[in-house]
Amino acid sequence: MEVVTYLKIIGRYWWLVLLATLAATGMSAALSLTRAPSYSVQARVVAKPATSVLTTTNDLVSMVSEMSMRPVIGTFAQIFTSAEVKQAARAAVGLDEAEAKDYPLQANVLPDTTVIEVSAKGRNPQLLTDYLNATVDAAVARAPGLFGVIELQPLEQATLPEGPTSPVPSRDIPVGGGLGLALGILLAFGMEYLRTPRRVEYEPQIRSLVPNGIQTPPTLPQLPSSPQSLARDDMRVINGGQSQPRQQYLVPGRQHPLGWQNGTDPRADQMAQPGHKEDSFPG
Repeated sequence: MEVVTYLKIIGRYWWLVLLATLAATGMSAALSLTRAPSYSVQARVVAKPATSVLTTTNDLVSMVSEMSMRPVIGTFAQIFTSAEVKQAARAAVGLDEAEAKDYPLQANVLPDTTVIEVSAKGRNPQLLTDYLNATVDAAVARAPGLFGVIELQPLEQATLPEGPTSPVPSRDIPVGGGLGLALGILLAFGMEYLRTPRRVEYEPQIRSLVPNGIQTPPTLPQLPSSPQSLARDDMRVINGGQSQPRQQYLVPGRQHPLGWQNGTDPRADQMAQPGHKEDSFPG
């Protein structure tokens, strides 16, 4: 059971898992309680045809179809982060340029709409809200001068946030503890991996086949001699080409297929004569 094995590993290194969990939880709590809170606000603006310029229905319908093109609305989204609009918004709330860097602005077009969402982050919620609303007002006032036939209209102004977006101790501390627990379990598995010696694959099978770790060559079984084997007629060449027959091995009580009896070759006397040459040895 792999699950039981994993639980045993975690139980063996419970102190390491606990230490990692406590350390991560403590760090999350320290950061959440000591870091300065940050707030976030949003506002929405819609782009629409300028009714003061376009008076006929055909012109309005044509302009609506043109506004559905994303490059057109994306161009209007860039107005909110332009230097002119930022300068007008800073002057409206009494914010200098150095302090404005702590309140970054961002404008994005919502999918499949002509609505632009403007968001900002900062540490002072009241100043942040006023700065974003001043930015929206400045962008709306300058939008008609871009194309002349499209204008921006505020849909939703920024309101004072109820609480900080970060840090949130009730969210950050449990998340930090969970990450510490996961890290502790991974460390436990890593310690067990380093502690366990490497084993050769199929080692138990090899040890069962070879006792005491001594490898011996396999012994082949001896094949029994066949009683139906025929006699050999091998000749050994000696004395400059002369040959003499080797002893024939026949099965007792059996007759050779060529008619020899008791291992006697009828050609033996002829082959033993001086000057006789065997046909199978040319020259």
